[in-house]
Amino acid sequence: MMTTRLRNLSTFAVVMTAFASACGDSDGDLTVTTYGEDFIELRIPAASGPDGEGFVDNTEVTYSTFLVSFADLRIANRGGDVGASFGPVGVWDLQKSGPHVITELTLGAETWDDVGITIQPNASAVAGNVSDAEVADLVSRGASVRAVGTAVHEGTTYSFDWSFTTATQYRNCVDGDGNAGVVVPDGGQVSMEITVHGDHLFFDDLQAEDSNLRFAAFAAADTDADQVITLEELAGVDLTDLPTGQYGTGGDSSLTNLRQYVEAQTNSLIHFNGEGDCQQQRL
Repeated sequence: MMTTRLRNLSTFAVVMTAFASACGDSDGDLTVTTYGEDFIELRIPAASGPDGEGFVDNTEVTYSTFLVSFADLRIANRGGDVGASFGPVGVWDLQKSGPHVITELTLGAETWDDVGITIQPNASAVAGNVSDAEVADLVSRGASVRAVGTAVHEGTTYSFDWSFTTATQYRNCVDGDGNAGVVVPDGGQVSMEITVHGDHLFFDDLQAEDSNLRFAAFAAADTDADQVITLEELAGVDLTDLPTGQYGTGGDSSLTNLRQYVEAQTNSLIHFNGEGDCQQQRL
């Protein structure tokens, strides 16, 4: 029997599953990373043209902190064999320059086509690339995600510090070409990336592929005009008062205000190997 081996995870509480490789003792190395890309690490710019990426309403957002609490990581195949399953995976600040190595594993050399990760509040969370104090603060908030930053909209600078208590399981991840999971080569090395998309918080539709990044509704929520936008202020914005064709909920009638809408967007933060997708399940 070949046993999955885990390296460089002294800070993690780990539960590993032994796997009897169908290919005998052949195995390979897998590096798992996470990355926030330029939109989290640097800024989300104003769109440079009608087809450019960025805000369509003269806005630029810069994050100073983007914390995510990964509760578990699972690497399996659709035949039911589990190569690795462990947690907590750690709290990571994706604003810091990455990619960040979550773990390095030795697995059976085969296709692991059922891979995924979970984001959720975790009282037992541990540090990834952050301090223990930052972990304790996130735990005290009961949060899985914390986004802190500034937005310059139409020449006015706003700040925000939003903590979200949402929980989402991501499974059966595929890359941008539709390839499921990861193929571990016999005697070789491969990597896979858990990509976090911070621009999702500002998309103006939960499902439409042609949704746009907008900030005007957030700026208008600042009713006390202190240039600090709170979740409580977002809760005061009725979605039905926003322009027609914006902030579509995909038919979810439980979402009635802008805070609930943004919280729902946190259920779609994860992509795989850049632009790939995962099956999402709210927990």
